[in-house]
Formats: sequence, structure tokens, C-alpha cells
Amino acid sequence: MKIRILFIIFNLIFFKLFVFPDLPIQGKNLEISAARARFELLNAAESYLGTPYRMGGLDQRGLDCSGLVFSSFRDALDITVPRTSERLYTWTMKIPSDDLQPGDLVFFTTAEQRISHVGIFVGEGRFIHSQSQGNLTGVMYSHLNEAYWRRTFAGAGRALPWDD
Repeated sequence: MKIRILFIIFNLIFFKLFVFPDLPIQGKNLEISAARARFELLNAAESYLGTPYRMGGLDQRGLDCSGLVFSSFRDALDITVPRTSERLYTWTMKIPSDDLQPGDLVFFTTAEQRISHVGIFVGEGRFIHSQSQGNLTGVMYSHLNEAYWRRTFAGAGRALPWDD
């Protein structure tokens, strides 16, 4: 019994400290410039363009929206970020939508008035995400000015520093 309790405590501490940090990557030494980190993140996300939608997916066989963000941070920066849209939303530093920069995250309330969708902003109003419904599904670009995304937009968050 004591060993099981110690195991549970160890796992809680490990996951709290290393897998899902409380604060965004802001201020953390990335060992590359912020601009380079954002470039690498976008390149990683774009490498998944055309990947089919798959709930819970984390690779080229299929991705959901938060899986795309998770996999892009993992592939580009070897950083583990929260795995759900809601957790990503609470984890990032909130920013006004007019301050969006490439590599920031955009969040949407597409179900039951809660954060249920996330994408990575690429610039000029466009974002990359994995869409699960509609005429097109899977990893693609969309625009924040499209009626559906404008109506469901919930906010923006910053995980990576903007300037060096």
C-alpha cells in the first residue's frame, strides 16, 4: 500500500512539473531565438497539412486539433504542452486578437460554450488546425474572418515569447 501511494505521489509530481507545466513557455530558455522557435513550430504544423482528422490522434495517420498543437510543439521544440484545447487555453498567456503573431494559439467555443477547438495562427488572419466537420476535414488552413470561425472565436493565447 505504501509503495502504491508513493508511486501515485511521484506520478502526480512528475506530471505536474514536467509534462504539464503551470506557466507558458514565456521566459523559458529555448536555446534558440523566439523567432526561430515560432518558425520551427509553424514548419512542424505545416508538415501535417492534409493529415486526416482523427480524435485523439498524434501522428500522420490522423490528428485532432489539440493533437496538432501538441505534436507541432513536440516535433519542433521537443516541448510537451497540455493535450486538450481547454488545458491549452488556461495554460497560455491571454493576448488581444489584434496582437496575434505567427505561432500564437487561437481558441474557439464550438461546443457547449466551452473551449473546444484550437489552431495555430500563421499570419494575415489565417490559422492552421485540424477540422473535424464540414466539407473538408483534417489539417488545413482557415481564416479567422470566415463566418463560422468569427462567430465561435473565444480568444488568443501566447505560449512562445514574441521578441528576443
